Amino acid sequence: MTVGAKDKIDRRLVQMYAKANTSNYDMTSAVDPEKMLSSMELMASYNKTFFNMKNNIGNRKSDLKDIA
Repeated sequence: MTVGAKDKIDRRLVQMYAKANTSNYDMTSAVDPEKMLSSMELMASYNKTFFNMKNNIGNRKSDLKDIA
């Protein structure tokens, strides 16, 4: 199995992408790490609160069944 351009379109694409410049080497992040961590903390807090509320409602339903 050979790797490479087999027809005119493939050769043209190879030429175009060979000249393309990328900036993947740039190590600076577009997102501030502190903002990212605070957002993650906020989402974790939200999920924990939601989970606790869901469990409390479930416990109250079972308490109501015992009374009735």
